[in-house]
Amino acid sequence: SAEFLMAETVILVASPALLKAKPLKQPADIRHHVLLSHSTRPDAWREWFEAAGLKQTRPPRGPAFEHFFMSIEAATSGLGLALVPDIFVQAELADGRLVEPLPRHRVARRGGYYLLHLPGREREPAIRAFRDWLFG
Repeated sequence: SAEFLMAETVILVASPALLKAKPLKQPADIRHHVLLSHSTRPDAWREWFEAAGLKQTRPPRGPAFEHFFMSIEAATSGLGLALVPDIFVQAELADGRLVEPLPRHRVARRGGYYLLHLPGREREPAIRAFRDWLFG
């Protein structure tokens, strides 16, 4: 059984120090930056470029990470710009470790996040407690 939890919106994030050194006022300014990639989402930068109305003329330069938390840590450390689901960087945005320099250029991805469990097991206490916590 599957229950929809939430859609996914991908945002561009950077450390304030990086943006102070290399401002990012409009999408075209991205050419001055290192682009951090996520190894399981090789098309993320292409999708962002399309959404921003830019042509990607070269593959992103910069390291690729396997987990979002690694991309987030790299961006927080000022190593480059990262594209990450907005739900994963709420704390970093709230405390100022990361900023979203181009909020008008978010990418809504197809699909989203779901709670999955075997049919008939939704009444089990552990599954009910987890579901209640998620939807709480």
